[in-house]
Amino acid sequence: MTDDPPDHLRSLMKPGVDHEAEAWRCRRLAASISEGPAQQALYRLAEDHAACQAFLDRRAI
Repeated sequence: MTDDPPDHLRSLMKPGVDHEAEAWRCRRLAASISEGPAQQALYRLAEDHAACQAFLDRRAI
């Protein structure tokens, strides 16, 4: 395994970001708006934050 995150996640990998909390916020906001491109983008962002957290968790092992 590499110590670098996948390319599509690098822009989210900032020091001090709580990815679990950000994923939760994105899901909560997505659930509160009408279906459409914005909602889909928020759900994708939530998935990306969850993937960042999973990457950090694996790297910590």
